[in-house]
Amino acid sequence: MATCSKCGGKGCITCPDCKGTGRDTFTGSECNCVWDNADNKLEYGKITCPDCGGTGQVGGSTSSSSAPNSGGSSATQKGKFTLSDDSVYEGEILDGKLHGKGKRTWPDGAVYEGDWVDGKRHGKGKSIEPNGDIYIGDIISNCPHGKGKAIFANGTTYEGDFFNGLFHGKGKYTFKDGKVEEGNWKEGKFVGK
Repeated sequence: MATCSKCGGKGCITCPDCKGTGRDTFTGSECNCVWDNADNKLEYGKITCPDCGGTGQVGGSTSSSSAPNSGGSSATQKGKFTLSDDSVYEGEILDGKLHGKGKRTWPDGAVYEGDWVDGKRHGKGKSIEPNGDIYIGDIISNCPHGKGKAIFANGTTYEGDFFNGLFHGKGKYTFKDGKVEEGNWKEGKFVGK
C-alpha cells in the first residue's frame, strides 16, 4: 500500500463548503460535513478523502471498525458517539452523517429525538430546549415546519401549522390562564379567525 497523495495519509480533507469551520460559509448554518476519526468522535469541518476512503492508504484492503464510516459502503450503522461539540448521539448513521432514527443530547441539556437526514433534524421528532420548551411534530432542516405542537415552559401551548419555525397557517394558542386564540397565523402573529 502507498500513502494517499490527496490527503497525505491523514484520511481526511478540509470540507470545501465550510473551510473546516463546521459552519457553511454561504448560509452560516451548521455544515453537513461530518468526519469520523479513530476515537469514535465525529468532527465537523472535515470530510473523508474520496481517494482513499478515509484510510490514508491507497491499494490493498481496509479493515472496518465500530466507528462511523463516511467512506466506502453506504450501509447504515448504529451506535453511540460523542460528537466534537461534546453532544452525544445514539442512533443510525449513514455515510458518516446522522441519518435515520436517533437521539442527540447537547451539553446544555437540549435534546432531540427523531428523524435525521444528512446530518440534519428532518422528518418527525421531539425537541426539548434547555429552558424546558418542547416541540413535537414535523421538522425540516432543523426547523419546525408542518404540523406540530409547542409546549412552552411558561405554561402556554401552540398546536397547529408551522412555517420555518414560526406559527403560520391554522393554529390554536392557549395562554397560561386558559384564554385561547384560534384561527389563522402569519409569520408568528395571530391574524384572526
